[in-house]
Amino acid sequence: MASKEKKVRLTILTLAISLCFHAVLLAAATLFGISDYQPSPTTESKPSAKIQAVKNLIESPKLLPIPKVRRQSTATETANRPPALAAEQANATAITTPINESIKTLASSPSYEPLENTAMAATEFFGAEAKKKKICYVVDSSGSMQGIFLRVKQRLKSSINNLMPNQYFSIIFFGNDQLYEFSSAKMTRAYPVSKAKAFNFIDSVNPGGKTNAPDALKKAFSVKDSLGDSPEVIYLLTDGFDLTETAGSYYFSQAIEKQRKTYCPKTIINTIGFWTKPSDCVILADIAENSQGSFTLIAKPKIERYIEIE
Repeated sequence: MASKEKKVRLTILTLAISLCFHAVLLAAATLFGISDYQPSPTTESKPSAKIQAVKNLIESPKLLPIPKVRRQSTATETANRPPALAAEQANATAITTPINESIKTLASSPSYEPLENTAMAATEFFGAEAKKKKICYVVDSSGSMQGIFLRVKQRLKSSINNLMPNQYFSIIFFGNDQLYEFSSAKMTRAYPVSKAKAFNFIDSVNPGGKTNAPDALKKAFSVKDSLGDSPEVIYLLTDGFDLTETAGSYYFSQAIEKQRKTYCPKTIINTIGFWTKPSDCVILADIAENSQGSFTLIAKPKIERYIEIE
């Protein structure tokens, strides 16, 4: 019985101590204001709120930057500008205006049309004309051309100078038992720079040696442009051929025609005889006729002798 009462007292004492401890804690919390603390609501954003914010951003009108407008200067501001600034702006205007005018001129100029649309003039060499786009000049430069070679050079330059930019040309001189070729015997477009180079090439050639027209013509038949096309017309100028007794005019012209049909059957040959003897005129006429070309004879001028009688 005494043991049971002892346990009850111990329990009551424990409860009393616990109450006192909690009372002390409560008093301390009240003293330091802990009892007024309220937990903050969660800061986690709901997914629906984020979606709505993105939607509002997309649907909102775009903000465009304010355009910068250059204000025209008034007469008063222009008059009050510093001299250095006024001079600088005047120079800028003076430089820009000619450039703009030049651009307008080039744009409206007919010479700047596409090359395919450029009119093609008839090519002329010692009176022999051909309205063709691709031309090869084959010119005798042997020793027998001494007295007339300067005139030949001048007429050759004139013919090339009159070519249009949409035409092509090549030059082959034959003499001294060798060939002198411009641009490696390839046809080049008749641009001003190409013509200037051709003039220098022509000036560098001097007559001498024997003639070798067959080799020159064979080379001309193999001339090509950048697309692999042969010349449409060949101008052959010579004062004659050094033929042996066994090589008659008929066989010579037939050999030339056979080569033409083999290498460039569509090419015509315009032949030009310069002070040529009758037998050579026959050969030149045959070569031209076989290729549907023309033959032109430059006759030697007659010199009359006057004897003064006393």
